[in-house]
Formats: sequence, C-alpha cells, structure tokens
Amino acid sequence: MAKTAVSRLVDVDPNSVLLDTDRGLLKMRPRPGRTLDPVKIFEAIRSSRFHSRLDYVEVTVAGPRVKEENGKWLLTLPGSDERFLLEPSPQGNHARAPDTPSPFEALCAAVRGGERIRTVTGRLRGLSLAPRGRGAPAPPPLRLERPLTLLVTAFEREE
Repeated sequence: MAKTAVSRLVDVDPNSVLLDTDRGLLKMRPRPGRTLDPVKIFEAIRSSRFHSRLDYVEVTVAGPRVKEENGKWLLTLPGSDERFLLEPSPQGNHARAPDTPSPFEALCAAVRGGERIRTVTGRLRGLSLAPRGRGAPAPPPLRLERPLTLLVTAFEREE
C-alpha cells in the first residue's frame, strides 16, 4: 500500500517506485522537471496503513547549492526555493579515525574551498514511524518546521 500511495503523488515518477520490505527500502525518482517533497512522501506512507517500522528517511539531492548563512549551513534544491538546514549526522562517527573529518565537516571544507558539489545524502530529522497494529487509526498530521534538517551522511564532489 505504501508503494501505491507514493506512486500517486503528482511529483513522483510512478514507474520509478521500488519497495523492498526485506531491506526496508523505498526508492523513487521525481517526474522530469519536478522535485520531491519528503514530507508529502512521508505523509503518503503514514496514511497508507503502513504497519512496519520506518527508522529514517534518507534522501540524496543531486545538483544542490550549499552555502553558509549566519553560521548555519543550508542546502537549496535545484530549481526550487526549498531549503534544508545541514547538520552532522551522529551515525557512523564511531567508524572514523579521530583525525578524519565527518562527512558534514568535509562538505563544509569543500564548499569553503570553492569545490562544486554533485550530491548530498542525509537522513531527515523527525521523520520516523513506530510500527502500528493493523486497523489502527492513522496518526495526526505531521507538524515540522521548515527548513527541514538534513543530517549529512555523505556527499560527492563534481569532477
């Protein structure tokens, strides 16, 4: 049902939606000339009677504009005014050597150094679901402040 609900969203290419319940993965692409709104996608999943656990929503933004404003790092979606506040992800820090920068720190250094960024990947703060029983009512609408916070887990530089 989650796959069908997401496929019906106007910005989602319905032929691109892939649900792998064994891995807990839902992938999709936007329709040409559109951008995906992660909150709309999350709401479609929540209202679809999805009864499994969803630990996080991970997104990869292609062709983002990343800049520092007033001490905060912001990512702007290409072709949109949608912005994300960038912060370091607590995941994976234990696997790094102490003198190795986190993906967030490396991204900031790359942007300060004038490098162009191809993609930024991260987990959206505040988007997770606890399992609910079959027949349970849908939860109330989500109330998130914009810009959403993207916890940076990886990025790619342009070559």
